[in-house]
Amino acid sequence: MSFFNELNRRNVFRVGFAYALFGWVIAQVADLALENFGAPEWVMKTLLFLMLIGFFIALFIAWVYELTPEGIKRDADVDPNRSIARQTGRKLDRLVIVVLLLAVGLLLSQRYLVESNGNNRPTEQTSTQPAAIPTTDVATSSPAEIISQEPSVAVLPFVNMSSDPEQEYFSDGISEEILNVLTRIPNLKVAARTSSFQFKGKNLDISDIGKQLGVNHILEGSVRKSGNTLRITAQLIKADTGFHLWSETFDRQLEDVFAIQDEIAATIAHELRTRFTTELDKPSTKISLEAYELYLKGRGLVATRTETKLFEGIDILKAAIEIEPKYAPAMATLAKAYAVLPWFSEKLPAGEVREQARQWASRALEIEPNNAEALSILAIVYSETDMNWA
Repeated sequence: MSFFNELNRRNVFRVGFAYALFGWVIAQVADLALENFGAPEWVMKTLLFLMLIGFFIALFIAWVYELTPEGIKRDADVDPNRSIARQTGRKLDRLVIVVLLLAVGLLLSQRYLVESNGNNRPTEQTSTQPAAIPTTDVATSSPAEIISQEPSVAVLPFVNMSSDPEQEYFSDGISEEILNVLTRIPNLKVAARTSSFQFKGKNLDISDIGKQLGVNHILEGSVRKSGNTLRITAQLIKADTGFHLWSETFDRQLEDVFAIQDEIAATIAHELRTRFTTELDKPSTKISLEAYELYLKGRGLVATRTETKLFEGIDILKAAIEIEPKYAPAMATLAKAYAVLPWFSEKLPAGEVREQARQWASRALEIEPNNAEALSILAIVYSETDMNWA
């Protein structure tokens, strides 16, 4: 007997088809039910994964075991003359027909509901509309008229124009760092990364992107690499007209990728602050570009957690504070550098540098009482130096 015939005799094909059909019906019902209950996406994914595993288990059981009048037995232990595999196969055929009819009914009902909902949608405003509702016809207004007039911007993924596809990480990193910096500008609405990155690799009109994201400015750019030289171009565009408001080209040596990203992000953020200053900035929130760039560079050095970079970061952060004496974020990061220094260097006594950390964190908290970074540094000082775990 051929292998195919053996699979057919043991009803493996019937079991597989019945399981797949029944599983599809369960998935459709579960999808509808879980959506109504507001279940998270992982619940449906887990269900589908378990059903997939169950499919292979069902095929294995159909191949190895057989249903007999005495119960389930291994196929090898069943006398061929007493086998009821044919009768079981006919029962499976009837089950498949029933499930197939159920599936067809489910499809027809779904189609009916969709058409019913579509026909029940209102096609025009009636005279019973409450007077409090604005009379502007949103349906006939152009999307540009519904875009918020408040300053808003979307950062599109910078285009990698280098021949090296590995450079993609850098161009994406530039976009993400700029986006993160722009979100810190008060009263500037910034489109989320997920929303703006959906346009990666798509050649769409700027005005269409602005309408879809509901923003009035688009920031786009490109990255080119030649040897050890990088050229980054950034452009700020008015979404409704497509006109360029500002453009800048940065030529940098590829030495510290993160420092370059921070520098360019700071410059672009400063440009946006300048353009939107009457709408965005408060006098107390203005920080000079030079101090901000030093802060970003120092923060990047401290994050490397190496002895040399920590000391270098400390000097740079102090320079930023000299320019802006009330720059709380720079003070908090400086406190962090001192707090972690004993773990990576033995040049200075641990007690001395931890005391420096306490002082800088306290100064930051005098300016920003809720600065999380400064509070966490005080926690390190209390636990590591004071032994005051409470």
